[in-house]
Amino acid sequence: MRLFVTFLTGALLLLWLPTDLQSISDGLANQPKLALGISLKIFMHTMAVIGLSLDKTFGYAFLLGATLQGLLVSSSLVRAFPLDDWWHYRAQLAGPVLDVLARLFCLGFLATRPGRLVGKEAKA
Repeated sequence: MRLFVTFLTGALLLLWLPTDLQSISDGLANQPKLALGISLKIFMHTMAVIGLSLDKTFGYAFLLGATLQGLLVSSSLVRAFPLDDWWHYRAQLAGPVLDVLARLFCLGFLATRPGRLVGKEAKA
């Protein structure tokens, strides 16, 4: 399960990476705090993938941060569409909704391993 979540987190990182890099380059001149926040999102996802692949506690902590931060972005994309006639926007909603579901799955994964977030290593 841990390797699946590692793959899922890496896939989400790669999926959003071109958009994130474009946002960073656009935001450096006008909104440096936004560029810093997106850079932090990329860093958290990268550290989560590395930590989870090594099965280290920091990977679980970074996964929590990356999941929550990514959930803010993807849920705001879902909320941008009008709810009363959402069926007209099914194609545009598919990506953000799948992203939200993947991040909720990651939160569920973390909820089943609360000890890993506070430094308890896995039993060998």
